[in-house]
Amino acid sequence: MRDDAEMASSLEHLRPTTCSWCGTSADPPPLAWTVQSSDRGIEYLCEKCTRANARNIESNLPTDWW
Repeated sequence: MRDDAEMASSLEHLRPTTCSWCGTSADPPPLAWTVQSSDRGIEYLCEKCTRANARNIESNLPTDWW
């Protein structure tokens, strides 16, 4: 049986990718976009939102990452 992450990744090609913060859409997502997994599922952040919120993103990484 496939898990949620596998299912989501297999369905990604069916719709444009949208930034979770500003709503910008791209199809396919550019390489500079950020992908993050949270309780809400897989979220994408455009390059502009990623750059503007880099400290916030890094502060949410588990300490094991460092």
